Amino acid sequence: MKVDRKVTTVLTLLTISLGYADASIASSQLNLKKPGQYITAKCQFEDKIHPILGTMAKSGLKSGPINRSVFIELINYRPPACSQIWRRDFYKVEMDTAAKCCSTAKGMTKTQVETLLGQPAVIANTQMLDESVIPRELWLYRFGGNNIPLGLTFERNKCVQAVTCDKIKAVQMRLSRYYPIAPAIHPILKILPGPTASLRSFEMPVFRKLKDGFVLADVDNWRKLYGTAEKEAAKQFCKKVAGRSKADVITLVGQPFYKGGSVHGWSCAKPNQDIWLYTFGRTNVLVRLIFDTDKCIKSELYAQPDDLIYQRWRENELATFSIGKTIKEIIDHEGIPTGATDESQGSAVGDSSMYFASAPSSGVIILLVGGKCTKTQLSQISQ
Repeated sequence: MKVDRKVTTVLTLLTISLGYADASIASSQLNLKKPGQYITAKCQFEDKIHPILGTMAKSGLKSGPINRSVFIELINYRPPACSQIWRRDFYKVEMDTAAKCCSTAKGMTKTQVETLLGQPAVIANTQMLDESVIPRELWLYRFGGNNIPLGLTFERNKCVQAVTCDKIKAVQMRLSRYYPIAPAIHPILKILPGPTASLRSFEMPVFRKLKDGFVLADVDNWRKLYGTAEKEAAKQFCKKVAGRSKADVITLVGQPFYKGGSVHGWSCAKPNQDIWLYTFGRTNVLVRLIFDTDKCIKSELYAQPDDLIYQRWRENELATFSIGKTIKEIIDHEGIPTGATDESQGSAVGDSSMYFASAPSSGVIILLVGGKCTKTQLSQISQ
């Protein structure tokens, strides 16, 4: 199939503009030397079989027809916490599946594609770039644990081209320099840029998808476009969880990135009350819930000054507890780490290391020798 180079260029720029390129390599930005074997309790016993495709690591797609239902499952799929090696091992099979998805989608109507893949992350107008008299739309998806960009081009109501863009290089120029992009919709809130979120009431499934931030190439530009909308959605979440039990909140939106007692330096909770912290959206809107016994008595957004106090306290707590502890003791106390490496071959630093995030852009690296923590250090992810 001959691929239109202009469309592929648009797909590449769209992907970088939205941060999908960075998202696929975010785990490598944790300053954890080099990738190695999984060592966390969760990954150590995990069969190296793709949870959706059912194929072994480093193998291609099985011959024969493929069940179309796997395509929508792979859209926005997140791999396990130890994702660097996982992505490498399953890259080939996901690329093969993406190619199958493209051939399946070509010729379909928009409604048929939505049934096959769900709503796209971005809808852009490529008519002016293509110098075409026929209006064209480019639909962009993120496919598989490798975040493979998938671009479908529509003329009128028919998909005339479907391509994958698997090799993305850093581009410093913003997409707006290349052509006037039509307003993209927010991939989760499904609204246009600007202060329009206050006009909508969001349901709980939206908050679950919005929970936890993503690493972006251009978070400031995203904040200008959707910062107001994501903050408004977080405010709505606060109203909806007020008075609910802990079990209700977990059922509705999942686990917080922190839950515990008082935070040193905060005066928002009493000693016998619990604090749960969440982030929402790609701008990482910070939300704090206060529980008295099993009831949420306070739910609110909190600002950067409080977040900095929390980060310093949390990083110090992690570092102080971990020194001299075994891997099992650390995981039992802190839970599954955000990332891990095994550096037992030729490393002068340590046998292995684990990373615990204290915030979306920072955390603590725990260096291990002989299965015990000997040293800790702070890590920052530049955004």
